[in-house]
Amino acid sequence: MKISESTFYRCPICNQKLSLKIIEKSETEVIKGELYDNNNHKFSILDGIPRLISKEQMGKSDFSTQKEFDRRAETYDSDKEFMFKTFNEDAGKIRNSFADLLEVELGSTILEIGCGTGEDSENIIQRLSNASKYYLADLSISMINICKKKTFEKNPSVPTEFALVDGHYLPYPDESFDRTFHFGNIETFSQVELFFKEAARVTKKGGIVIMGGESVPIWLRDTNYGKILMNSNPLFEKHLPLEHIPKNAHNVSIHHFLGELFYIIKFKIGEDIHPLNLDVEFPSIRGGTHRTRYYGVLEGVTPKTKELVIQASKKAGKTQHKWLEDVLNEEVKKELSN
Repeated sequence: MKISESTFYRCPICNQKLSLKIIEKSETEVIKGELYDNNNHKFSILDGIPRLISKEQMGKSDFSTQKEFDRRAETYDSDKEFMFKTFNEDAGKIRNSFADLLEVELGSTILEIGCGTGEDSENIIQRLSNASKYYLADLSISMINICKKKTFEKNPSVPTEFALVDGHYLPYPDESFDRTFHFGNIETFSQVELFFKEAARVTKKGGIVIMGGESVPIWLRDTNYGKILMNSNPLFEKHLPLEHIPKNAHNVSIHHFLGELFYIIKFKIGEDIHPLNLDVEFPSIRGGTHRTRYYGVLEGVTPKTKELVIQASKKAGKTQHKWLEDVLNEEVKKELSN
């Protein structure tokens, strides 16, 4: 960890700024030390990697995932080759397409959550410059160590920062990153909704978020193809987590690939939900606006009365909304003046 980065990190428990205690360092890097806050939350730095995880916050499945990835780190890349061979796909081509979707710009600040062994990281880092910053986080220290070596070999000029992180509690300030990327293991997260919220929180307004995972799509679930694959891998039974996309997500797109079994959800972070002009008149006989149709609903009438309103408004050359508004206002004024 670079000494200068200590002011950037936040406590994953309370989101406070952290202070740095150095035990061992090089000229610019902390090799061993501690990050701590005023609430007595402490996080060790070992071999230059800050361990910004609170075990009290981790779910049972997260512990299992961490243990499994630590165990499989050395064989993870070769294990993955099985999937690409099954579908006769080029792994490099597909992973390069992920980096394309990020729309990386020179000087961008990138966060990769769940960098794993660096299968995607080594493609992303080649698109960055020394003016960029690349933060890589994972739940497994064994994975991080492999990824760190890969990315340095691909582009040693790009400033990188690695951290042991729980994706549910990201140790970064709000709106810190131009691009936030995760691919591979959404289905293993214990709190998917919280993960999406955190990814959106740390991404700048106008920034891009990419989330990817695995799922047999709904149109293939009743086929032998889908049933065979879900039988072999229970994670394929999971559905796309579309309900967890944040409300301020704009330009949402979904991309399926590798036998339609894997997906990428891409969106931009907006200020809020898309603005909506509620007062534009509908160009129809019924008339009215979104506002009047939603907020102006009164009690219903009989079908016979409805038909009479339609006839009367047509005769008056008005929309049904305008005719009703005029008649009701006139009658209300009469009643209130008595």
